[in-house]
Amino acid sequence: MYVRCAYFEGSVDPADQAEFDGCALNELGPGIAKVPGCRDSRILFGREYQADAPPFYMIVEHYYDSLDALKAALETDQVAVNRKAMERVMPLFKGRVTHINHEARIFPTQVDEA
Repeated sequence: MYVRCAYFEGSVDPADQAEFDGCALNELGPGIAKVPGCRDSRILFGREYQADAPPFYMIVEHYYDSLDALKAALETDQVAVNRKAMERVMPLFKGRVTHINHEARIFPTQVDEA
């Protein structure tokens, strides 16, 4: 499995958080769910940080069966729609965004049948 992550390192002014977060939750999140081949997606908002942690305001994750599926997804019209939605609110974000495609190994939790 492969996971594409977008790391939003920086901040959003508190006065702009509702607009920025609303775009992420109401447009980007549902848009990612429509990307062909996407198995799952998450948006994580940093709320509590250890003292030396980098200031990741938001991390966006989307999951694919393979690297080929991920790369194919990035070429779809839906990803272009998602980018346009975020371009509208990116001026509210102060920082940088980086992307990493991770190879993931998932270990399902075990339920103790006691």
